[in-house]
Amino acid sequence: MIVSMYMTSPLVTVEANISPRDAVSIMRKNRIRRLIAVDEGNRLSGILCHRDLTRAAERVGTAKQVKQIGDIMNSRVITIGQSEPIESAARLMTKYHIGSLVVTQNECPVGIITESDIFRALTYLLTANGNSVRITFDITKNENILQYLVETAFAKGLKLNSFLTFSENERLLAIATISGDCLTSFIDDVWNSGHPIISVIDTC
Repeated sequence: MIVSMYMTSPLVTVEANISPRDAVSIMRKNRIRRLIAVDEGNRLSGILCHRDLTRAAERVGTAKQVKQIGDIMNSRVITIGQSEPIESAARLMTKYHIGSLVVTQNECPVGIITESDIFRALTYLLTANGNSVRITFDITKNENILQYLVETAFAKGLKLNSFLTFSENERLLAIATISGDCLTSFIDDVWNSGHPIISVIDTC
């Protein structure tokens, strides 16, 4: 999963010299809460969020007294490349306590990825269409669970939709999402297999 798969593109871009009133109008028309500012060469020059307008209004009484958005937008924009893994985007958002990243190519903005996009990717990874279950295993002791799942699911005509591993403190965990029509007997087989199961969740 890479950033380009979940970013919003094309972008609504503006120049930094437009008025806050025009910025609000553009946001409302396009139903967005962020505007990307570019220079004459289409290079990124800043980002304006809805809260920037709110803060400006609180400081001076009304945003109308600010002549251009360049005076209130954030010029230090955290960016990411469109071919970067989506977890890199999540790390940057966490590190800088921000809700979005501008996606750039050759210093020009080509998209934007938000927290909601990250959640959407995570939901896609952990769920499946139709009847499905998500099983979490403890594989700290080198459990060869992937081969077992592939063979068992195939034997019952089921589909292994996703499989991922990650570390939690000193444990190594694996999460598998299985879909199909014979899940009850499959789950019984998994429970009886002796593999260390942490949870089984119906994701329908």
